[in-house]
Parts: sequence; structure tokens; C-alpha cells
Amino acid sequence: MIEKDPIVVTGIGTVTPFGFDVNQFWDMLLHDKSDKVELQKIGEQKAWMLGDEWDPKEVLGQRGLRYMIPGTKYLLGATKSALAHAKLLDSMPDPTEVGIVVGCNFTAMNSAMDYDLITISKGPRYVSPMQAPNALMNSPASQLGIKIGAKACNTTISTGQNAGLDALGYGMNLIKKNRANYVIVGGVEHLDEHIIWLYEKTGLFPSKYSVQQGRPFSSDSRGIIASEGAGAVILERKSNALARGAVIWGEIEGWENRFSITRKKDHRAQTLKKTICKLLNKSSLSTEEVHFIVSGANGCKEFDLVEEVVLEEMFGHEQIPVYPVKQKIGESFGAGGVLQFITALGIMAKQKIPEGINVKELQAQSAFGLRVNNNSREMMNRALLTSQNYSGELSVVLVRNV
Repeated sequence: MIEKDPIVVTGIGTVTPFGFDVNQFWDMLLHDKSDKVELQKIGEQKAWMLGDEWDPKEVLGQRGLRYMIPGTKYLLGATKSALAHAKLLDSMPDPTEVGIVVGCNFTAMNSAMDYDLITISKGPRYVSPMQAPNALMNSPASQLGIKIGAKACNTTISTGQNAGLDALGYGMNLIKKNRANYVIVGGVEHLDEHIIWLYEKTGLFPSKYSVQQGRPFSSDSRGIIASEGAGAVILERKSNALARGAVIWGEIEGWENRFSITRKKDHRAQTLKKTICKLLNKSSLSTEEVHFIVSGANGCKEFDLVEEVVLEEMFGHEQIPVYPVKQKIGESFGAGGVLQFITALGIMAKQKIPEGINVKELQAQSAFGLRVNNNSREMMNRALLTSQNYSGELSVVLVRNV
């Protein structure tokens, strides 16, 4: 179903270990240069981290950075890049037309722990009022709203690994309901030892790093590889984008989410299948009209198996390319879905899908004929994005080349 005035993407920005703008990010993925980025040690784990290579002062200036947590800096940097990409940075719309939706889960955790520890151990007089905002989950989105003066709306989505895809769907609906004319959709997380500890205790990876981590759809994977960074996209109506002469990078055709009340494989698989089917039905599309899938599989075997079962049942006969991008960029929770989305936009823009070692392994061992073919007969013009969260949330998004 093609809408009369669809919601489109006109600007893209990233701040990740794999690139500080969208062209660097696409180049790293599509030309398989991720081996140039090295995992960094954090505690007993290794993770994809930004380190000192990205200097926020060069992008954001010195003012106000002192009391910002890393995640806020990443989000501000990605948003500034997206606004410049959309040709809006030097001619910002009226603040009442601009909304913000950010996927974010754990970025404030360390600040909240420190704040509580000082309050309990030393007393409330010893906590810094400048650090209080950083203890709130919506701190990155709020700081972004203050920085650019956005007044239409400001929302933080915290649905774990699904937060990025849910933020995209929420942002799309805000424009459809005339709550905003432009929506900045971002996703962000940063890593520290407390967050790594949380991931370990949740069972997302072993207590010590293993080279077998981060292998989507692989029977020998030992969990995720954690990652940090931010992605941001600018959403607006197609008519508005055309009127101002903006480049359109893609259209969000739809978003759907559901919740699986149990972790049992069969029930979760049925719920994921219903979620995808409902999205396709709402968009009046068949499985044959999906050209490729950017999967949210991340090396967590329990949930990767669920997705493999569903994709095999629904799309196996189509020999459709499936790209689990998190095998290259890791699992960044709040940022993950937005970076999946940016990956899909890059594949459609370049008409090239990257190869991935675990896809080829699965192609050899599975009845589900996963195909990664850079010279596909089909044009890569419509993508399905999938995501599962540990606690049961399931989200999917459709994006189309325009």
C-alpha cells in the first residue's frame, strides 16, 4: 500500500566505532572494512567502543560538555550529522515543528548508581545538582531537545533491543498524527563496567570474553558482543521534503510490535510470525515483495533460533538475502534498531548487500536457503527489519526505496 504523503528519511547521522558519519559507516559495512576496527577490553569482556578517536569538542564545541555523559555526546553528534545531511542545520525549522524520539536503555545507569551511592553514604547535600539530570533515562533526549530547541514533543523509548525500531515507528506516527512536521529519531547507548556486569548477569554473554561471541544464527555462538554509539535519522513528509528540495533516502512503510508472554520457542516464534504477518497485511504486501531482511539476530542462540524458524517458514522459498548486521557492529540495544535501519538505507542506496561469514555458514547447514548475493537479480528496494528483546518484546519495520 503506497500512501499519498508517506513519511520519508532525509538525513542520516552516526557516531559509532565504525564511522563518525553515515558515509564512513556505509563504507565500513558495504566494503567489509570492519576488520580495521579492533575490539576493546572492558573488564573481562571485549566490546566495540569509540575510545578516544571521536572528539566531541570538534563537532559540538566546548560549551556544556563538562557535565554530559558519553551517551548524550554521541546522540548530539549523530543528530548534528543527520541535520547537516538533511540540509537543515543552517536553516532549522520552527521549534514547534520539531519532535524528538530516542531509543535508550542503560545510558543513565552509572550516573544513577553514583547519585544514589553519594546520597546514601554522604547525604543529599553532597550530590551535585549538575549531575542530577544524568541520572534520568531520558537525559540524552532532553539534552538534545534543549540544544536544538525542539518543542513539538520529546520521548524516550526503553524497550531493550527493540528501542530503536520502536522509536522509528513512534516517530512515524507522530508525524501522521500532526504532532510534528519533523522528527529526529535517535538511538544511543554507551558502555561502562556496570553495564557489562548487567549484560553478564542477564546471561547475554559469558563471564569472560570468548571468540565465539557475536555469531548470529550460529550453533556455537556464546552470546552477544556489546557495542556503543548512536544513530539518528530525520523524518518528514514526502511532500515537505520535495518542496524544499531534500534528498530522500527511504520511506518507512510501517511498524508493528507485539509481546511474547513466554520464552518458549514455539510460542515466541508464533508471536514473531504474527507480528510480521500483521505488518505485511497492513501494508498490503506479500512475502514476495520483500527484497531483503536486515535481521536483529545478535548471537544469542535462544532468540536467533526463533527468528531462523520464522524466516525459514515465511521466506525460505523466496531465497531472500538475510543480513544479520550485528555480527559486524555488535549489540548496542537502544542504538541497534536505528543502525539496522541505516544499514538498510545504505543497501538500497548502493544496491549492494554485504556478505557475512555466519550467513554463509548457515546457508551451508540450513534448509533455509539464506542467500547473500551482491549481484542479485532483484533490485534491493524493500527491506524488513526484525528485533527481539530479552524480556519478550518483538518489533518489525518495513522500509522502501523511493
